[in-house]
Amino acid sequence: MRALLTFVFFLSALGAAIHAQEKKDGEKTGARSSRTILTHLQLEVKSADFSDVMKFSEFLAQAREVLDRNGMPVTFFVDEEAYREDNPDGVDALDFEIRLRNLPTKVSVHQLLRQAVGKLPQKSAFVIRGGKVEILPSARATKEYMLNQTFHAEFKERRLDQALEELSELTGVSIVVDGRAKQKKETVVTARFNNDVALQDAVRMLTDMAELKLVYLVTGIYVTTPEHAQSMQKELRKAYGEPEPPAAPAPGLFGPGPFMDPLAPSFDLSPLMPPLPPALRLKREAAA
Repeated sequence: MRALLTFVFFLSALGAAIHAQEKKDGEKTGARSSRTILTHLQLEVKSADFSDVMKFSEFLAQAREVLDRNGMPVTFFVDEEAYREDNPDGVDALDFEIRLRNLPTKVSVHQLLRQAVGKLPQKSAFVIRGGKVEILPSARATKEYMLNQTFHAEFKERRLDQALEELSELTGVSIVVDGRAKQKKETVVTARFNNDVALQDAVRMLTDMAELKLVYLVTGIYVTTPEHAQSMQKELRKAYGEPEPPAAPAPGLFGPGPFMDPLAPSFDLSPLMPPLPPALRLKREAAA
């Protein structure tokens, strides 16, 4: 028994050492967690240094410089391709001149960034994912885009909660796991995603391996036990005044209908249902 306990403690210590080394390697390569980036963005600076009229690219360079100077580096990335696709004739976001007004004497970089992004001619947002701050059109930060983004990731015998945390860091989507599913979330999973699977489907696959279920909220997803998922869905439908979904007709019994074809004009998606990818949503709207 003593030998077994010693071996268990050895494995635990080894796992902690490997995790610490992975974290150190990540820091060496410049990878930073969203929590670290958020902490860095809370740095308070003199607002007077950002009060002049400047191009958005100059604002980002100045913000990056002051963060670096204080040992709190952050990488900013403007998705120029997304801006061009959404508005080919629009003004280049990086070249657009902004001026920040009505600022307190000292302000956090996070507040400055929010106001600066809000000044851009095309409605924009910023998302923290993949170890950087991405500035992109607001339409690209919606639920349908965020939950249907694809990515490269591989998990080999990883705990479910660790895999989901990595997906959250990679995609910028908050994935909340019910603490009551303690044993289930420690289930070991193995999967590879080759930039061809939507995030919401990847999360569903991984959680299914642990016999857990997703609950779609209006603004996010929640991972919990099948029993609690069913109970929570009923509560949410009641809270949002939605009727219980009718049973779908058996295939071929009544022919194609709104509950068999999600692109049918009469199919009205609930905010509590999986969001369609943008391309399918546009196809559905065109068919309406």
